[in-house]
Amino acid sequence: MKKFLSIVCFGALMLVAGGLRAQTETLVISEDFNNFTSGSMKNPGAVITSDDTLNAKMQNPGWTSYYLYPAGGVLKLGTSSVAGNVRTPQIDLSGNGGNFVVRFKAMAWYHDSTTVKIIVNNNETYYVRGLRNDVQTDSLNPSYLTEFAFYCSSGTDTSQIRIKGVGEKNSRFFLDDFSVSTFSGEVVTFNPAVLTFNMVLENTTATANVFVKGYNLSNDSYPVVLSGTGFSSTVTTISKANLLAGYNIPVTFSPTVIGDYTGTVTVNGVQANLVGHCVGVVEVPTLAELKTKLDYCGNYVQEEDAQIYKYTGEATVTSAGVNTYHYHYLTIQDETDAILVFDKTGSFISNFSRGQSLTNLQGTLTNYFGCLEMVPVLAEPTLVNPFADDVEPEVVTYEQMTDNDYMCALQSRLIAIEDSKITSTGTFAAAKKYIVTNG
Repeated sequence: MKKFLSIVCFGALMLVAGGLRAQTETLVISEDFNNFTSGSMKNPGAVITSDDTLNAKMQNPGWTSYYLYPAGGVLKLGTSSVAGNVRTPQIDLSGNGGNFVVRFKAMAWYHDSTTVKIIVNNNETYYVRGLRNDVQTDSLNPSYLTEFAFYCSSGTDTSQIRIKGVGEKNSRFFLDDFSVSTFSGEVVTFNPAVLTFNMVLENTTATANVFVKGYNLSNDSYPVVLSGTGFSSTVTTISKANLLAGYNIPVTFSPTVIGDYTGTVTVNGVQANLVGHCVGVVEVPTLAELKTKLDYCGNYVQEEDAQIYKYTGEATVTSAGVNTYHYHYLTIQDETDAILVFDKTGSFISNFSRGQSLTNLQGTLTNYFGCLEMVPVLAEPTLVNPFADDVEPEVVTYEQMTDNDYMCALQSRLIAIEDSKITSTGTFAAAKKYIVTNG
């Protein structure tokens, strides 16, 4: 029977020097992927479909893969709709009681999932969290890869390790410098290595767990020490039994002033970093005012504003759907203007549909190469009316449509083009161009 287990551990490179690394390690297998030279992280090469082609580039035979792309000495795994993976050959991890550590460098595709799976012996699934996903595609390069260390204690003489995207959609990631070693000696590991609280409002609280696990322990109990303004925990000591089994330490972040906070949680001399971001919210009553907060017309760059805005007016949903990358979107319009709401997570707007009205929409603004988007955060907006009044479309002429400034001012609004004929045939579909003529 397959087992799906809670997170075990991983550590960022900066924690290795703080005591995370085992006392003694014996290397079993390593791959630097230097032979995967075609393409780049910005523009990967062609997908590798043959295990023979894959293993001709590996330093050790017996690897298998699915949706793996060479990326200039790095591996790219997965597409926007398919989770990729790579699996080691059978290796002997039975030494030192089956204790082993997997080390690798990784990062996620821009805005994709920050979690990957590690599947051990095809029946134990663990999750490694904290991959970086904030580097835009045009800026991708190996210097952004972060080192992770995953510890486990179920090694056998025929073990296989597979690393895979966490979900079928939007779980692309890069992989480099992969190794597996057995280890001995006392080890304590944290997951995540950096526990981050994003967008917590001032004078509120947020609680999250950091998972800690020990190996080859000698003491009966271990103190838990937190440092840093705004951070606290109800746990002060962990028994040896709980630490060997793995234990979730609850950490509460209680900021009182807008700004950035840092701290640590320490067990047996090993630290996980704590990071908190306390934010305020600027309320805006109309969409017209909201759209003045970030320059976008004719500004063909990608720019993100970290400020959170709260739209307090009432707007009607004029369209709703999911794009080809499986991201949810709405267009909403009030008496003053309209805006596109773009939600990659689907956590905030997936329950809304055309014809409803909403308020209390909180989010940040993004200029996506001239298209202004509001990216929802913190909470779902409030449904005001499930059957709102229809929005009257604004009539636009063909001459006006050729005026970029005029059309930019109407961005995201519902429009009508009169005396028109669609020459294309068939059913309407997303991401498809249609030819319209004036008569």
